[in-house]
Amino acid sequence: IDNAPCHSHIEDILSEQEFLEHYILRLAPYSPMLNPIEKVWSVIKSEVKRQLSIRMPQILVADRENMSIMNFRLQTLERLITESIDYIIIQLCIKYISGIQSKYIDAINKIDMQF
Repeated sequence: IDNAPCHSHIEDILSEQEFLEHYILRLAPYSPMLNPIEKVWSVIKSEVKRQLSIRMPQILVADRENMSIMNFRLQTLERLITESIDYIIIQLCIKYISGIQSKYIDAINKIDMQF
């Protein structure tokens, strides 16, 4: 797992009976090239940006239905993120995982890598 703050208590889960024979492998800090979720998030963010540029004229004139600007923008962003998730297909995940597996040898041998 990576070192995101939300993963800091994962050891608590591993103390449960069903996980006693498991151990954690943590990624080194700043190693997105070894974490396929980074590539997935990149696809989602790119699609959200693309959709924002296409839909901006409609977003600017849309009826906010008595919502604050902040809430309207948040709701719009959540909708775009949800729609963008459809771009994450199994084949894409397989591609990212396969690509990262080839980098593990370099990581084990302590060879510098680019993201």
